[in-house]
Amino acid sequence: LFILDEHGNIIHTNDTVIDRLGYTREELHGKSILMVHPPERRDEAGRIVGEMLSGMAKFCPVPIITKSGVQIPVETRVSNGFWDGKPAIFGVTKDISKIKLSEEKFSKLFYINPSACGLSDLDDHKYIEVNEAFYTLLGFEKDEVIGKTAIDLGILTTETRNAILLEADGNGSVTNAEADLKAKNGDIKHVLLSAENIYVQDKKYRFTVVHDITERKQAEEKIPTSEVLLNATVTIPN
Repeated sequence: LFILDEHGNIIHTNDTVIDRLGYTREELHGKSILMVHPPERRDEAGRIVGEMLSGMAKFCPVPIITKSGVQIPVETRVSNGFWDGKPAIFGVTKDISKIKLSEEKFSKLFYINPSACGLSDLDDHKYIEVNEAFYTLLGFEKDEVIGKTAIDLGILTTETRNAILLEADGNGSVTNAEADLKAKNGDIKHVLLSAENIYVQDKKYRFTVVHDITERKQAEEKIPTSEVLLNATVTIPN
């Protein structure tokens, strides 16, 4: 917690600021809040704080920096108030190091996954991101997918989507639901589809993973034909 005067100078902090940043209260008191941001990003931080106070921005993503020079990824939110009877600015800075690490892991798993992956807005079902395996499997170009739904693209019918949703549990998760997807060229892809709802910051999305089992299904469909041919074989008497 940082409490600033109207000029953006620090007039009070809580113990967490002292413990995490390594400064004494005397070193911080009366100094500009910009001193706890990396020098090369101080102008950016000052601009965003102004935008937050005017309602144009919700938070500031500029990291803060410890006395020893270590940067800490944060989200800072500010509001106007009073301190000791005088107008003041209250800044609450949240350490999001663990969130950033989690997002980085998710990002790597998403993009290098050999199965087709898609991330869509839970409200309007439009794709906001898909991986390379998605394009390879379904034959779309990158600029054709983002901002469209699976139904817009013809990948799914409304009936197929509703059938998949019927298999979801109480949390909206689906595991290995069999489905047929239609590629851009009209080919039908037999897949196992898994999906769940996830939060990214304060927004909810649908994360979907599609495993292509087309070759396996085609092989299974050939087995009955082979059995019929085997049973139809007759022995010619000598």
